[in-house]
Amino acid sequence: MKSEENRFEKLTRPEVNKFIEKNINKSIPDLILKGSPFKDVDIKDIINQIIGKEKAKKKLPHWYKNEKIVYPPKLNLEQTSSEITALHKSKLISCKTLLDMTGGFGIDSYYFAKKVISLLYTELNAELCRIVKHNTKAFGIDNFDIKNEDSIEFLQKNSQIFNWIYIDPSRRNEKTKVFKLKDSLPNIIEHLKIIEEKSERFMLKTSPMYDIQMGYRELKGVKEIHIISVKNEVKELLWIIDWRKQNSRL
Repeated sequence: MKSEENRFEKLTRPEVNKFIEKNINKSIPDLILKGSPFKDVDIKDIINQIIGKEKAKKKLPHWYKNEKIVYPPKLNLEQTSSEITALHKSKLISCKTLLDMTGGFGIDSYYFAKKVISLLYTELNAELCRIVKHNTKAFGIDNFDIKNEDSIEFLQKNSQIFNWIYIDPSRRNEKTKVFKLKDSLPNIIEHLKIIEEKSERFMLKTSPMYDIQMGYRELKGVKEIHIISVKNEVKELLWIIDWRKQNSRL
């Protein structure tokens, strides 16, 4: 773990950041062929930072401005929430405890952490956990607990009841995009009972392609549905579930 921390510190040194900014619009294949100009920094990490910064400039401006931030691989960055949609989600809550079951790059968790006393981030990908741990330090966040484990298994073996549970299930199955909850990872339909047992309220992000009528059939306690659009393009559906209530009528 210490070597990974050193790796990220080296990657975000001022001289490395300067090189990255200078080459942000250059040919990636050419940069790979030239190799790293720094003996202690891998060219693969530099390329990843260049791609990450380029994508973050519009999608994650707060991250882009912080030179200590480390970016995940391109696919993880593409799948993460944008800053503007994550901020909207955070405005819907104010509580003591929240569990983010699919932490990813931690954008949603970052904004949730501003509205809760204690946030628990769970993520199966160990590299993402290391990156998020580094980035929380870069932002000076101190109420952010990170666990590299399966969130369903965590819920099954722990007795804690959370005020909120949030989940953005993976909608990729063997490299194919899926839209139904039963095909997502984790399978939300299969695990709704344990989520209900361990939370007072539940926030679920789904694809804009997910059928709303199907959602009302598959889920219970639906209080609100937010259709989140950015520049007239629908980005996601957000389901607000209060287990104490019956589904609202369409």
